[in-house]
Amino acid sequence: MHIRFLWRLWWFWTGLSLIAMAAPADRLPTAGAAEPWLTGTTLHKRLSQEIGPGSWSGIPLRDALTEVSRKHRVAVLLDRRVDPGQPLKMSHGSISLRELLARIADARGLHVSMLGSVACFGPPEFTTRMRTLAELRRQDVSKLPAPLRDSLAARKSMRWDDFTTPAELLGRIAEEGGFTLAGLDRVPHDLWAGAELPPISPIDRLTWIAGQFDLTFAVDPQSNTVSLTPIPQDVSMVRSYPGGSKPEEKAQQVAALLPDCEVKLSGGKVWVKGRLEDHERLAAASRPTTRPVRPRPGTEIRIAEYNVKNHHLGDVLENLAKQLQVELTIDRAAFAQAGISLDQLVTVTVKDASIEGLLRQVAEQGGATVRRRGLGFEVVPAP
Repeated sequence: MHIRFLWRLWWFWTGLSLIAMAAPADRLPTAGAAEPWLTGTTLHKRLSQEIGPGSWSGIPLRDALTEVSRKHRVAVLLDRRVDPGQPLKMSHGSISLRELLARIADARGLHVSMLGSVACFGPPEFTTRMRTLAELRRQDVSKLPAPLRDSLAARKSMRWDDFTTPAELLGRIAEEGGFTLAGLDRVPHDLWAGAELPPISPIDRLTWIAGQFDLTFAVDPQSNTVSLTPIPQDVSMVRSYPGGSKPEEKAQQVAALLPDCEVKLSGGKVWVKGRLEDHERLAAASRPTTRPVRPRPGTEIRIAEYNVKNHHLGDVLENLAKQLQVELTIDRAAFAQAGISLDQLVTVTVKDASIEGLLRQVAEQGGATVRRRGLGFEVVPAP
């Protein structure tokens, strides 16, 4: 049985946020060892699950976010430019957790996005561009020499105490990453409440912290320096898509689906300039709606075609397992011990492969291998 499977990584909307004020006693919560923050596929599944009706009658925004964060084990941060004490008055019926977060943001004229496993609430003019900005920096980092590239992509947890300044946080990121940070004079003095984050990359942390001062960053591999620079006016990405047998018709369909994007037809391909979320919307619209078919005993599923470009190894493997409905275990402790980052970017093109063969070729791109484990598979560092 052959299944043609053209895969693009599903990047769920992401976000992060910080409270710019002296440390209050009721700051946004941290997750202890007994109840860690939800991350990865577990978090994405939770965001999609339905929750019951609820309401808030004028309580401070921070208190409402604290309640949701603790109850659902979702890390939440609030942008320094947002007043955490402004009242929230709203009610909702049975909706998904993702929709609840969006409605809370809308109620106060904010936007929420997911940066890694952290929910970001902030001004729409920044937060709607944040993931695109982070992805552009991710593309820049993917072209760097291995040591600096890996240090900027490696996901680590992060915590800080009350009264910490953003300059201190940025300096700590640079120290942990082993690079020099230039441009700290662009970051004014501020005091932030303490927080604790699940593992996210320095790329995402730098994007969010610097972004609250209208800054992004550029990397000079020659001097091993990361420089804080102003966010450009145009924050967008250009990607091409197959035009198929009727490229003009395909371009018109894409333009109708993404009216805010710039769509052009060239060389039989449809070129789209827009935010990361726009490209994800296009990928979702092109994704087959049927679930993978489980074979009869003795029948082997084969993947006719598979493509992925510049996405994190761990995310690629987890999403493949979900799409192909196979049990996949990643020995993260072994990867950490071997010094292999699951955040490294991989690009893979595979044709006519079994499920095991596809997983193996993806794993090999990151210095790993796949072996059978019962009815499923396990990914471990290559010997």
